[in-house]
Order: sequence, then structure tokens, then C-alpha cells
Amino acid sequence: MTELVQQKQVPLLLLATLILFLVTSLTAVTIFFKKSDIENDLTQRTNRLLTLSGLFRGTVVFDGRDAVVKGDVTLEENKKKIQEIVNNVEGVRVVNDQLTISIPNTLAAKEGINRSKSQKPTELKGRFTLRYDSRQWVLVGTVESEVSKENLLNSTQEVIGEQIVNRLTVDPNKSRPEWIDKYLHVLENFTNVHGGAELTLDKGTLIIGGEVDSKAAMRMTLLPFRDTFGEVVNIRNALRIPKFEGGLYLPQRLHLIEQVDISNIKFNKDNTEIQSTSGLDQVISLLQDNTELYIEIAGHSNLSDNEDENIQLGLDRAMLIKQHLVQHGIKQSRIRTNSYGSSRPIVDSEAGHTQRIEVTVIREG
Repeated sequence: MTELVQQKQVPLLLLATLILFLVTSLTAVTIFFKKSDIENDLTQRTNRLLTLSGLFRGTVVFDGRDAVVKGDVTLEENKKKIQEIVNNVEGVRVVNDQLTISIPNTLAAKEGINRSKSQKPTELKGRFTLRYDSRQWVLVGTVESEVSKENLLNSTQEVIGEQIVNRLTVDPNKSRPEWIDKYLHVLENFTNVHGGAELTLDKGTLIIGGEVDSKAAMRMTLLPFRDTFGEVVNIRNALRIPKFEGGLYLPQRLHLIEQVDISNIKFNKDNTEIQSTSGLDQVISLLQDNTELYIEIAGHSNLSDNEDENIQLGLDRAMLIKQHLVQHGIKQSRIRTNSYGSSRPIVDSEAGHTQRIEVTVIREG
């Protein structure tokens, strides 16, 4: 009897062993492919940023989430920057540095390696803009190649977390802006900015404009830009804090153009055309007199059950006014459009009293 039981147990033991082997094998295969997917994703995202940085020629190899960076760099500080870039890629756990420093004499002179630390670096040149316009992020500028164009667009989208409207152009004769590799490190802070948000490099000045919710948010937004770019460009703070009192929005109207009365502008029922342009001639005249003025045209609507419709209504009207200004010779790059829906009432919510169009200066020069 005992022998019979033992005979039955042997096949069962073999079956259990086989099942365990299959489960272990399948688990190992699953882990292998999952690990492979993670490695491929991290490799693609990391190499994209490093290619954009232009700091070295080398490779990044991943073992799981651990990175091994191999290659040559020309400066010790570039070595640190590469480590920072890889460390800041989401999902990276450990960075093993196998970089070597190689400094050709001609390159050393070009990079200013013997330059005194007290000497101010050469002012950066060129123009490049990331802005928030009509409820979407827009990239405007010129790059030197299609590869840089794709890398810059993809990397910006990755940091912002939203689709970017691409208005970049390619000019093979244009040199690559030195500051673009730094731009990605601080871009995440810029996502806290709203309402006419604009980050522009123009003639050696980096302009940071738009709205933040508090002085603390303003400091947190500006600090990384000053730390990263403070020695190579002038930083201009064009950020502003909207004011509210008792739940009501208080427009500042510090500029003459903001004080123009455009409350009598009328639109047709479908918001497809302007029926009365009252006040817009004065707005056009002021923009023509001050060509360095950049404005935001924002639509505001009454409180209703559908805030999405409120926002769309305000944006449609703002776009119509922008179109009118452009038709009268104002460059569209000087005009941002936005819509705040019913979020900024200027009086208690009585029908018809908070629906309006406002002009706000977002940058002078």
C-alpha cells in the first residue's frame, strides 16, 4: 500500500517541479523583455537629450535603470553637466561615469579654458522663444539642422508634458546656440508660469514673462534661470502676479494701452466676426507708436454651467481681435491670445458684467 502511494507521489512531484520550472521560466522571460523595454526607453530619451546638448561624443548604455556613460569631453564642467543631464532623466537610478577629458589646444582656446573666472563670458546671441499662446505651447526660432530641430522639439515636449506647436525653421548657416543644452535643465520650472507665458532669448537677454500665483512662485521660477544663465546672459524678470480681492479680479492697467476702453466691442451671434471695433483704432495706434510692446488679448466670460464653453468663447473673441490687429499691420508675433473663462470676475456674477476683452502688456522691448 505504501509503495502504491509513493508511486503516485512521484508523478505528482515531477508535475509540480515542471510547473514550477515553467512559471520560473515565463517569469524570467517576462522580466527580460520588460527590462529590455525599460533599457531601450531610457537609452532613447537620454541620448536624445545628450545629442541636443552637444557636450560630448560617446554612448550611454543601460543595465536596467543604471546608466554607464562612456566617451570624451573637453571640459571638467561638461563632465558634470553630462552627469546632471543623465541623472535628471526620469527613471534613471544610478549613473556610472566612464568619461575622459581630452582638450585639444585649438579647442581649449575656443572654449576659453584659460579665461579668468572674474571675466564676464561673451554675450550669447540669437533669438529663440517658447511661449504659451491660444492655450497651446509654441516653439519659435531657427536651428542649424533638422536633427537639432527634432531633438529640441521632442525634448521640450517631454519636459512640458504637452504637445508643442512647431514653428522652428532650419538654416544650415546658423550656428547652434550655446545655451540650448542648459535650457532643458530649468525648463520644468517655467511650466509654473501661465497667462502669456514667454521664455525668449533676444540679443543676449533672457526674458521670462507671464504670470505666477505668488512671490514665492516667482522666486522659485527665476532662481534656476539665474543660477544657470546668470553669467552668460542678462535675465529680465517680466513675470507678474494677478491681484484678487474678495474673489474679484483687479486689473492693474498700468500702461496706457491697458486703459483704452474696448468694452463696446461687439461680435456677431456665432463669434465669427467683429461688428463694432470701438477702441481698437486707439490700440492699433499705440502699438504702432511703440514697436517694442508685446500684448496679451484675453477673453473673459460670464459664469455658466459649462466652463469649457466659457473658455472657448473668450478665445474665439480674442482671436478675432488679434486677426483685426494683424490686418492693420501689427506683427502677430507681438500678440498673444488667451482665455480665462469665468475665472476672473471683476464684479459679482451678474449677467453681462464680467464678459469682456482685456489687453495686457506682457513685455516691453
